[in-house]
Amino acid sequence: VALNHPKRALTLTSIFSGPGGVDEVRPTEQGLAVLLAPPQPTREARIEQALWGRKATAGRLDPFDEEFEYARAARAFDRAYYPAGYTRQWMAIISAPSRLQRLKSLTVPTLVIHGLDDIVIPPENGRIVAAAVPRARLMEIEGMGHQLPERVWAQIADAIAQLARKAVTSC
Repeated sequence: VALNHPKRALTLTSIFSGPGGVDEVRPTEQGLAVLLAPPQPTREARIEQALWGRKATAGRLDPFDEEFEYARAARAFDRAYYPAGYTRQWMAIISAPSRLQRLKSLTVPTLVIHGLDDIVIPPENGRIVAAAVPRARLMEIEGMGHQLPERVWAQIADAIAQLARKAVTSC
């Protein structure tokens, strides 16, 4: 939205993102294993696969509540399990061109949030985005992977609220 319709965006918060295309730093081997794991044939096997993926992508400082995550994976499977949709999304991501040059044109206050333990979209991607967007603020979170753990919710919400206040006062 900020790139395609800049008049409709007051701020931009980018979380777990990168520049895309040839400028993207690819996932780690472990991250690729999670992303490319073929869907399992049964509900139970798919839920176990989701648990494995969530555990693999959690940050080292984030507790993993297996019972909670199992229930969450089961709800997600029952609500909307659709492997073809995941495949289409993955193909769209890897075939998208770089946004790096376009990011340099942004003028809205921007916050880039990234976990330092992210194996899916390594933290170098957040650094590239923050360096490209004029006056962007980079917030790197120690021990956070490719998930938003409860321990950082307040920190992230406060940073987004601060960004919004900055945008409102500059209008």
